[in-house]
Amino acid sequence: STTFVDDYPEAGLVAAFKCQDVVIATVTIQGIGQQKPVIDAALKAGVKRFVPFEFGTDTFKENGRDLMPSFKHSII
Repeated sequence: STTFVDDYPEAGLVAAFKCQDVVIATVTIQGIGQQKPVIDAALKAGVKRFVPFEFGTDTFKENGRDLMPSFKHSII
């Protein structure tokens, strides 16, 4: 069996993000819950820019929402 580690301690993330200008999230839609702790750590580390995983998808357009069904009902 394969085990994937998805629990990164905040202190470790903050240390990794120190002196970085940008963090680019590349989590999949299944890992969306992991993005918030990464954002929090990036803020604490003083990162200037954060690029969320959904950056490349225009969820305001119907065909963009079709690509990301979990956002279909959360768009106003």
